[in-house]
Amino acid sequence: MNWYKKAQDTMVDLNSKRHPIPTINKRNINNAIHNLGSYHVQIPLQSIFNILKENNVIPIQEDGAYWSGMLIGGRECGEEGTKDQVANIDLAINVNGQYLPCKNSLNISWCKMPSGKYEIVCYVG
Repeated sequence: MNWYKKAQDTMVDLNSKRHPIPTINKRNINNAIHNLGSYHVQIPLQSIFNILKENNVIPIQEDGAYWSGMLIGGRECGEEGTKDQVANIDLAINVNGQYLPCKNSLNISWCKMPSGKYEIVCYVG
């Protein structure tokens, strides 16, 4: 079974103690996300999730299941309401083969440029 399928089938016990993402993993994640660049035709969620996966981290929903939401909003940069185009996605980390909730989250904000591309700010805080 591949890692992605296994991760999607995972339910994280949200009552478990929250664990910090190790500094090296967090640095690797944020550097790789930064290297994706800031301007995209679409928000590169799958690329971001792949970066998380490479560092033993997965995005989760508020019920502990693998994240399967969507990001809504296409306001142009500088317009009223762009400050509301944010997502804070909970994370879980693989510790000894078990996914445990993280103290950290994935933070994404976006707005649309006149060119039609999205300007993305994304990091694990």
